[in-house]
Amino acid sequence: MAGVGSVAGLFPLALGAGSTVVVVCAIAVLYVVYSAKLTWIATVCMDLARPTSAATDYPVPMSIEGTFVTAVHSAGLALAAAIGFPWLLTVALTMAVVGAVVAPTWARKTLASPGPVVGTPATQAPSPQGAPAEVPSSHGSP
Repeated sequence: MAGVGSVAGLFPLALGAGSTVVVVCAIAVLYVVYSAKLTWIATVCMDLARPTSAATDYPVPMSIEGTFVTAVHSAGLALAAAIGFPWLLTVALTMAVVGAVVAPTWARKTLASPGPVVGTPATQAPSPQGAPAEVPSSHGSP
């Protein structure tokens, strides 16, 4: 919701009536929120990466995200020139509201029951007797 507020805070600038303090605060919040979103996206990508293919499961979605951000920024500049900054902010605000609803809903459904963590007893190979293999302690008695 902070992202929605920060985008809305740019409307005075788009209309040519924004004070410097309001605009600077809106831009600062916008970048803090974007950093938090990017951290969340990276964390989800890491959590969903499979150990056998982590070298592609993590960087491919992150590269796609970076490519889309670059494309959207470029398209946004062209769109602002064509339709005006207030209309572009209206589109951005709509997308921010939709994202504020869709992302948590998707996360609750998708990340609600994570799989076992690699290296936990549930994923260790059983010993020949069927019990989990024990790791010898270097501090035990001889």
